[in-house]
Amino acid sequence: MNWVVASRSRLPMFQGIRGNDLAVLSIEVMRLADPDRTFAEVVRALAATGVAGILVLDPPDEAGIQAAERSGLPLLYYPAEAALLREVEQEVLRYIVNRREQLQQRARELFRRFAEAALQDSRPDPVVRQLAEVTGKVALLTDPIGRVLAAAGLDLERVTLPSALRLEGGPRRVNLAELADPVYLAPISGPGGQQGFLILAPADGGDRDLEETALAQAATALAAVLGRQRPDTERVRASLLDELLAGRPVSYDLVRAQARRLGYDLDGRLAVAVVDLGADGGDLGRVLGGGLKFAGRPLLAAPYRGKLTVILPAVDGQLITVAEAVRQAVAERAGTRAFVGVGRPYGELRELSRSYREACRALGLAQKLGLADRPVLFERLGLFRLLTILADEFPAEARSFVDETLGKLVEYDRENRSDLVETLRVALESNLNVSEAAERLHVHRNTLLYRLRRVEEISGWNLENPDSRLALHLAVKLYGLLD
Repeated sequence: MNWVVASRSRLPMFQGIRGNDLAVLSIEVMRLADPDRTFAEVVRALAATGVAGILVLDPPDEAGIQAAERSGLPLLYYPAEAALLREVEQEVLRYIVNRREQLQQRARELFRRFAEAALQDSRPDPVVRQLAEVTGKVALLTDPIGRVLAAAGLDLERVTLPSALRLEGGPRRVNLAELADPVYLAPISGPGGQQGFLILAPADGGDRDLEETALAQAATALAAVLGRQRPDTERVRASLLDELLAGRPVSYDLVRAQARRLGYDLDGRLAVAVVDLGADGGDLGRVLGGGLKFAGRPLLAAPYRGKLTVILPAVDGQLITVAEAVRQAVAERAGTRAFVGVGRPYGELRELSRSYREACRALGLAQKLGLADRPVLFERLGLFRLLTILADEFPAEARSFVDETLGKLVEYDRENRSDLVETLRVALESNLNVSEAAERLHVHRNTLLYRLRRVEEISGWNLENPDSRLALHLAVKLYGLLD
């Protein structure tokens, strides 16, 4: 309740009344101002203004009571004569002023208490516990997309924040899917942008003014705590990537909005790139210093599961161009080779978890084949798409197939220090064109023909048979992936 306005005996009946004010009404005075207007009509008009409630000095009629109930408007009856209308107004005003002074004093005390808790520990947990103790309610601190960072009174890993959540202003009352009753929610902001949300539950059954004051003061203290931990944008980038790539059931609209506030565009078709710098890659945070961009567009990038992970735009067939620009920039900053795997592009954010898995497979192939001079796109792997899935998800079966098909040749090469498996690989890739294969291997045609006869003798496979060639070709490619 912000202020109090008493009814007048002339129109407008409530001069200057605003939302969250208390209307003090004498039905006798109301009839002097507008004889044709009913009490129920006045109630509905005040409800539309957004007043905090109505204090009526005369017994309200049933129609007015029902109008207040339908509008969800508190209706208070304080029996008094119309002549005392101004005295009642002044008494309520004195209460509001005194209450404000009390709340301001309480706010200073609470802030001092929360600030002391914030100074004693670099973590947010003490402030959250203090808030729960002061209010006697559940307190939760979340990151900008709903992951719980600290809690007191309830064990939750995450909450689903409303997608149309306003970030400006103080605490507001909202509904969360994980909790049965409405809650108070306060945004926590810092120099780097949105840092998280502080939640007090439930919103009912307590001193609303005290709870909102405590929530606002705790949010101010927590902004300082979160700001000290590490740069806000770094933490939020990592959190956004975790939500997107793990495929958790979050509000993707909220993720997109949070990314937009950080300067990242997650609209349109997107793909995931995973970069590995090897043991010499150094600190990924240093490599990311200044961020990554393509054609002036910031790219969402952060360390994820030990590797640099980047969300790439896939517009007008430029995916390979964007991926190559990222590879070059990262390799130059790290001063080492950069292996890059890129998943397929998708138009829905929920599909980025699939693109990430594909990027990891493409990266694995790039590493096994030593392809650090260009990004490897999953959509261009051809047969290797199936082979990488087989090698990654069914390694025992893949190993068994390779052993049964190439085992004798591998063992012969190991014992005699020969290269029959490599000879077979090049010959099959050359479609058994002897001249081409001999040139690639830097040997004479007759030498190659002799080696191919030895391959057939040792392995027992007939290279003239198409099915045999297919089995050998698959086994050779799998052998390279497994080893």
